[in-house]
Amino acid sequence: MFTFDRSKIILDEIKNNLNKKNSEIAIIIEKKYPKEFANWKTDSIRRRISKIRIRENLNNNIKNDFNINLEKTENYIESGNTAISEKITSEKVKSLDDLIRVCNIDTKIWKIDKYEVTVYESHTKLRKFANIKEEHTRIDDEHKVVPLFRVRAFLSRKVKELQMQFFKDELIAEMKKYSPKYPKIKYEINKKEKGYLLEVALMDLHYGLMVWGQESGYDYDIKIASELFINAINKIIVQSKGYNIKEILFTVGNDFFNVDTIGNTTTAGTPQDEDTRWKKTYKKGRELLIEGINLLSQVAPVNVLVIPGNHDSQRSFFVGDALECWFNNSKQVNINNSPKVRKYYQFGKCMILLTHGRDEKMSDYPLLMASEEPEMWAKTKFREVHLGEIHHKKEVNFLSTEEYKGVTVRYMRSLSAPSNWAYTKGFVSSLRAGEAFIWSEDNGLIAQFTASI
Repeated sequence: MFTFDRSKIILDEIKNNLNKKNSEIAIIIEKKYPKEFANWKTDSIRRRISKIRIRENLNNNIKNDFNINLEKTENYIESGNTAISEKITSEKVKSLDDLIRVCNIDTKIWKIDKYEVTVYESHTKLRKFANIKEEHTRIDDEHKVVPLFRVRAFLSRKVKELQMQFFKDELIAEMKKYSPKYPKIKYEINKKEKGYLLEVALMDLHYGLMVWGQESGYDYDIKIASELFINAINKIIVQSKGYNIKEILFTVGNDFFNVDTIGNTTTAGTPQDEDTRWKKTYKKGRELLIEGINLLSQVAPVNVLVIPGNHDSQRSFFVGDALECWFNNSKQVNINNSPKVRKYYQFGKCMILLTHGRDEKMSDYPLLMASEEPEMWAKTKFREVHLGEIHHKKEVNFLSTEEYKGVTVRYMRSLSAPSNWAYTKGFVSSLRAGEAFIWSEDNGLIAQFTASI
């Protein structure tokens, strides 16, 4: 008489379905082997599966078929511009961030006025399997105490913020409709030769700063600043003509404006000597940036990165929005006005970090680059950090280590005249200039230009 090796069948199915519950494997066996297990009940097969799994050490802590039913309820009531969110959960809630995560509160829409967290205990039944002997299995039920968290959040809608955001989005959408039409430019790029990146770094213009020459050694106002800015761009364009430029990186911000508020102060509230009215410097500054970008876009497509400074943190973002709207219909200009204070740019094997450089430690930049942009870091060989803030040229080389390749940190020169405060402190020795760099995709930085005054 022919006999079936049922234990082998069960063992094979366990190995083929290790992630399934015992009851699920039992049903699979019933369907696949109806003759072999004709007189077996599903529960009998399940018990044999449990015994074999333990005997063969195929998951000693068997995932039992009895889920732990922890008490978990949720209640959400919304009325007008207020709401109450309640939840009972086994997830730990020890901070406001935990509560926001557990209750799934959208903090862009809701403000948390107050919240309550109560902890209490609940009992649950956990089924365990134990191997008494090789052929026997004991099933024990034990009770377990589980801590539960009852959380309640009282919310109010951020009406003013939402209205402002809606107004801004609507305004930008409307402005984009009326942005000028830019015809597509056919660039004279030699496709047989490798193209280069031209990076234009006109940092810390401090547009709007008023300096009296008899007091500080130099005259400086918005008219002088505008002339210096455009002259620097034209010089850089001429200096780079010998290279096959296929794209341009242009940094906007980095204290492009001298003040940030209607009271003619920096972002932090420090009073400044300002040439004219706040609204006029903003309007004229925006027009100056558009003129400069238009000049550069005649050479190659321009990627504009907006970097906030400590003098113009808000205005740099505003002008970035305005530029984004203005060049909306241009195929030659791309504006990156993301809120991040550190922005990255990749060109072949070259990685450039651009930021104002006021808040970070210089020694932290290599690790920041590797942590914030790991993929870019892995794909690049030549890495530099370009900063504003300190108005004299300075280079710091990080020596290669086993973990990181070299990173060069550069502080850019400025076209701006020293303010009366800077003159009083003796910060007048640095060469006033704009700077530019030529990057090769395979060989890194190959040339540098200075548009000095």
